[in-house]
Amino acid sequence: MAALNKAWSTMNRVSPEAPAAVVTGDTEEAGETVASEPEPASQPFLVYVSDGSESSEVEKIEKVILFDNKVCLGLWAFQTVRMTPEQVEADPLLAKAGKSVPRFIFVSHDYKDVNALEGNGLSSSKVYDEMKKFAKKAYKTNFDKNVRG
Repeated sequence: MAALNKAWSTMNRVSPEAPAAVVTGDTEEAGETVASEPEPASQPFLVYVSDGSESSEVEKIEKVILFDNKVCLGLWAFQTVRMTPEQVEADPLLAKAGKSVPRFIFVSHDYKDVNALEGNGLSSSKVYDEMKKFAKKAYKTNFDKNVRG
């Protein structure tokens, strides 16, 4: 499965930029401004928060969890992003999603749902279960069926 591993991109933030206000023009003198929803992303996000250390938890993630067949294949349905704890703390969407390092943070494609897996939640089966939940919100097809073949 190593040949199928997906590359992790780096980003300074996952949160969408504040959308521009829309002037509705309901009155002649002054238009009413309404904040618009951010444009949905093409895929849900899976953020891997790591400080670059070589701890046993990092080794477990990189040599066991990410090499699990279902997780490895399922990653292709996500925008995979690697961030430092400092970058996560500065991102308003991710800042409250867990505190442990390393951890995974899942973000729905519409930016409405965020969930972190950390500590004892870091196992192949728990990561895959969370992938199924977030993929179900983003795709019409059956994620689990597509991954298992």
